[in-house]
Amino acid sequence: MKTSVKTVLIMSICILFSSFSYGNTPKILKPIEKQKIEFNLLQFCNYLENGNPAQLEGVYASPDKRYLVAIVKNDEKNHDFIGIVIKADNPYWEPGEVRFNFVMKNETLMGYYYNASGDEFPLEFKIDADTLKTNSLNKMDLNQVKSNMIALL
Repeated sequence: MKTSVKTVLIMSICILFSSFSYGNTPKILKPIEKQKIEFNLLQFCNYLENGNPAQLEGVYASPDKRYLVAIVKNDEKNHDFIGIVIKADNPYWEPGEVRFNFVMKNETLMGYYYNASGDEFPLEFKIDADTLKTNSLNKMDLNQVKSNMIALL
């Protein structure tokens, strides 16, 4: 009986330790330096249509359509999602530049918005179903994005 109690106790400690070691550690959101990455809109649209995208991934437009941004799952140590500029109507932003980075906390995206100089500003978006609950960005229909692909590039 003593042996089985010891065995159960040791197994319980091992399970407890393994859950601490291998559990998802919460990410600590940190600002990132202004950067430009290679981004292919056609490949992203194919991924959205045929892959296994996260619910928030997609192409978003500002209400005045001056900016188009792709929200992309990007599982780095300091964020879960990034916002990549697809199109901007001014010389301050170029396609491929990272404009946002976020971590997901419950039903909220918490992160940073970057201005043209690379300065960061805290930002928070609530999530409603599969899109952002905000007046700043509207999720575009994938068919609309694909039909306007030439104009977007």
